[in-house]
Order: sequence, then structure tokens, then C-alpha cells
Amino acid sequence: MLKRLLAEADERTLVLMDELGTGTDPEEGASLAMAVLDELAIRKVHGIVTTHLTPLKAFADQHPYLSNASMRFDYATLSPTYQLEFGQPGKSLGLIIAEKNGLPSDLISHAQKYLQTIQADRA
Repeated sequence: MLKRLLAEADERTLVLMDELGTGTDPEEGASLAMAVLDELAIRKVHGIVTTHLTPLKAFADQHPYLSNASMRFDYATLSPTYQLEFGQPGKSLGLIIAEKNGLPSDLISHAQKYLQTIQADRA
């Protein structure tokens, strides 16, 4: 499907992509997604692309033809408000939502330690 899109897309094309670049190593997926988005921007393709990939969110902030948007989120209820907010990417809050949905606190704490290690390795 992506191969066909790249072969045929032009300024009359509207692209809707959900989680472009996922399903593989996150860094490789983000890199591939960035290259695809660059190519679509050159062709003046219009589109909406969703992502949870942090590098892709940062890429959109730096790209002259891309912008971030996210669903507003009610932090008191940990629920989306379904209102679109332009100018900033959303936060996943995966561990907080997992705890809200009943995963044990000790498991969440264990996951938080792994997350801290992963984030420290990136720095």
C-alpha cells in the first residue's frame, strides 16, 4: 500500500495514516516515517498521520510543512475530551492509563524503572 501511495500521490491526494512506522524497531520505523513524510511534503500531498513515536512528534515540530495536534485530555479523569488541539503533540500516558485500568501498582513501578533506564540510555 505504501509503495503504491509513493508511486501515485500528488497534490490532489488526501492521505490518512494511522501509526505510520510502527510494527518494527521504533527508531527504524520513525526514520522510515520521516522519509515518507518528506516525500509526501515535496509532492504537496495533504494528510493526517497519527503516531505515538516520540521522534516523529519532534520531527513534525521542526518540519516546515508539518504540524502537531493532539486530543485534549482531562487529567483529573484520565480521559480524552475529543477536542482537537493544534500546536503540540499528545502524551501517551501509557503507564498511568495501565494503572487506571487495574494493572497492579508493583508492576507499574517495575515498568517505571525500565522506562527511566530507557530514557537515560537515550540521553
